[in-house]
Amino acid sequence: MKLDYKYEDTIGLLVHSYNNYLSGLIGFTELAILESRQDEVTEKLEVALESGVDAVTFGKQLLSSVSRLQVDISPTQINPIIENLCHEKQDSGRVCNFVDESQSEAKIDTNPEWFYKCLNSIVRFCYEFSAKCEVTISTSVNDDNVLINVQVTEVNLTPAESEKLFLPFYSSRHLLGQKDVGLAVVHGFVVQMDGTMSWHDKNGFTITIPKSEEK
Repeated sequence: MKLDYKYEDTIGLLVHSYNNYLSGLIGFTELAILESRQDEVTEKLEVALESGVDAVTFGKQLLSSVSRLQVDISPTQINPIIENLCHEKQDSGRVCNFVDESQSEAKIDTNPEWFYKCLNSIVRFCYEFSAKCEVTISTSVNDDNVLINVQVTEVNLTPAESEKLFLPFYSSRHLLGQKDVGLAVVHGFVVQMDGTMSWHDKNGFTITIPKSEEK
């Protein structure tokens, strides 16, 4: 669901200010840890530091969910990233296969780290929705776009759930009982790359992103 532009912009400004403030506090906390000579104080500062880092990560997730994440974007071959993700899941005992239908031409303008995080969020959501879930990720290209299909088993949503799937907190809180921003992070980042993302019970997740102009 596309949020009102002014609403998105306001959230972006607020979260950027929030993250800047937290970054300053984190810096001071790190300096305090270096200067601390008392173990009890150091332990409390380290807990505060960890909480601050978690809060910054949460802020970045919110920014991504409203397509306002500030990261470096560059032409990126995504197939190696997907292959690496699938290998990691296989090593942990999960079924995750990769099918390259793009003839290794799947290049988009993205941030590799955040592309990995977003794809991992999709796969993790499916595994947590059903312990029996099996995943197959495929890439293909047409004249203008790279298509990424995440085909899954054992994940069935009602029409109402499908409609709300990419709203902030819905997939995590209402479907999994968790507290993070959920698949809204992925959807927002895809939109930021001028792409689209959809869910269909028969086809799983389909992501379409413009091909990089770099040859």
